[in-house]
Amino acid sequence: MFGVGGPLYDPPYETPLEDELAWHLVKYLHRSVRLRSQVRVPTPCGVFWVDFVIEHRGRRIALECGALDEDVDERQERYRDALLMGSAVFQTLYRFRGKDLFDHMEDVLFILSRLHPELFTERGRINLERLASPEARVWEPPRRGPVLTLAYDAATGANDEAYAPMRIKRLRLKCATDWVRDHDAALAEYGSAAPLAKSA
Repeated sequence: MFGVGGPLYDPPYETPLEDELAWHLVKYLHRSVRLRSQVRVPTPCGVFWVDFVIEHRGRRIALECGALDEDVDERQERYRDALLMGSAVFQTLYRFRGKDLFDHMEDVLFILSRLHPELFTERGRINLERLASPEARVWEPPRRGPVLTLAYDAATGANDEAYAPMRIKRLRLKCATDWVRDHDAALAEYGSAAPLAKSA
């Protein structure tokens, strides 16, 4: 599932957004980081393919890119993400909306560098801070909850949709209360395995 070597831009990718994310990521990630795309992850309800996996010192982070349009089955997406977390392959899973990647790539990566500074080079963190919006530079992550929100100054974007609040989904293995209910519901609806223990 995981090879060797540093982060590489290695097209073709599944979608233009994935290509864009990979192109930007490799500019900032540390050489000790491994970046893989379309990683196969078996779950009790079938095999899923994760858009990107970042591996560093035995820890793995999944990155999922949403579509540019909002026409998605939100329940199926929640089930999928919860099943991926239940596989225990990843310590953290991030799901980015397509519009946020398209409109605010530097802010997305800056937030990621704030949450996981060890993954990024020092120069990369400095450059991302310079490129990030004023709102992103003063953003503080919430202690709880699966959604990270960045609100933009209404005066900055006027009525521009690009300046609607940015939302990033974050699921963590150690915070199972954020995803275990969806995991159990997915197993009850689609799987044959016993539901994940509530204490997991």
